[in-house]
Amino acid sequence: MKIKNFIAVAALLMGSTSTFATAITHTQEYTYEGLVYVLDYSDNDTPTNPADDKVEAKVKQISDDATYKALTTWLIPEKFKALADNGADPKIADKFFIVQKIGANAFANNSNITSITFAKAENLTEIATGAFSKTSIATLDLSETKITVANQWFETTNTMVTTIKLPKSVNEIVTSAFEGLSALNSLTIAEETAPAKHAITIAADAFKNTMALKTLTLPADVNFVATNAFRQTSLEELTIGGDV
Repeated sequence: MKIKNFIAVAALLMGSTSTFATAITHTQEYTYEGLVYVLDYSDNDTPTNPADDKVEAKVKQISDDATYKALTTWLIPEKFKALADNGADPKIADKFFIVQKIGANAFANNSNITSITFAKAENLTEIATGAFSKTSIATLDLSETKITVANQWFETTNTMVTTIKLPKSVNEIVTSAFEGLSALNSLTIAEETAPAKHAITIAADAFKNTMALKTLTLPADVNFVATNAFRQTSLEELTIGGDV
């Protein structure tokens, strides 16, 4: 049992007779249309109305089915219903899960993949490290998502990616995020508008060895660029918020 409420823990340790509501958390893997998802939910997440869309799903990997392994394009669904006859826990049977995260290495080592799109991109809040490593994706358009961190999604020897579009919600580009993307020639970050502006930080080696990237325009929201963020590049022009 996982107790999230510190007061509840203290009360239990002290032998208090007070009643506290504690949530028991559960994790289940569930396969839907060729993708294995991790469903995290608690007893409190189980709604009276099974159509209540509150619980998130995270893409873990492509299923072992050869048909799905051979796919070249993937459309990530907005949501799906967990069915008991497909193995769903009875607690969540007939409940809809919203696809909000893509886990580490979720699509990795599937060189057939050339395109990934999203049925409702604004639901997506996180894409973990290595998610698209060793695929054949050329353009990754995340401009309508709500991710906040640009992780290292591709391997450092990638020669396929030419275009990456990041959303205005991004506030961090991690160390080596785009390192070694030798064919990358276009990267954009949508600019946030007032009053919702936020700071963006760019870590060391974020663009290391992006030799095809000649010009780069970043929004004015960028407030920190680490030393060597652009080392070993062929960058000729860097513009931040209109200033070269």
